[in-house]
Amino acid sequence: MKDFSWLPPLITLGEHSGDVIYYTDTLYQRFLDDIVNQNNVLFGKPVVVSQKLELDGRHERFWHVITDPHNPSVSDIKYSRAERISWIKSIIDNHQKSEVLVYDRIRDGEKRVHLFIPEHSYIVILGEKGSSFYFVTAFHISYTYKLNEYLREYKKFGARTKTAP
Repeated sequence: MKDFSWLPPLITLGEHSGDVIYYTDTLYQRFLDDIVNQNNVLFGKPVVVSQKLELDGRHERFWHVITDPHNPSVSDIKYSRAERISWIKSIIDNHQKSEVLVYDRIRDGEKRVHLFIPEHSYIVILGEKGSSFYFVTAFHISYTYKLNEYLREYKKFGARTKTAP
């Protein structure tokens, strides 16, 4: 049986009395604390986040994580994406666990590392460039056909060795 006790609890809107602004502020602070201001390392390389700011003066990668990336706005929070924001760091930190499927894929000419947990329909995607990784996105996979697509990719591209080079 797989053990997912290392995944943090979800951060829900209900815990914030339904206050979307308070909820968004909490999520953004978690994003800053866990992803932007941490010295996260994967395979011996630092994980960095673009400093590009966007809507409401917050990192554009943050909006990509909690909203529809094609139409980001505070009024369009995708709660299945947002409430798992604390999972990103935990998955990076625990990528070596058997529960995390890790594979590489080339997309748009760039090497991307996928950290995938099919049982929870969740994936973290990082770009690999030179001596570092850059945070691309992370999200809950809402559709079965997309979940199956990522499973096929894992089988096609094969598991990445989970140790530093």
